[in-house]
Amino acid sequence: MAVVAAQVAVSTTAALLSADGDGGGASVLVQAPAGAILYVGGSAVTSAAGFPIPAGQTLSVDLPGVNDQLFGILASGTGTASVLRVGA
Repeated sequence: MAVVAAQVAVSTTAALLSADGDGGGASVLVQAPAGAILYVGGSAVTSAAGFPIPAGQTLSVDLPGVNDQLFGILASGTGTASVLRVGA
């Protein structure tokens, strides 16, 4: 089981938070940037339709499907999301 920590740049364009191949039993723990709400969802995530993670807070997401991916976006500006990937 691999455990990988990463810092992912996020902005007003959807950014991949889970690495390619993270699905299929992996879990992803995401911490929103300080001072910004991070919205997460699929590749078409928007700040209007994403799941909000309040600034500095964390969310754990299981990716059961082999091709499952998690993306993040900010309503404005830029930031860095902390990501911990654990899994297959």
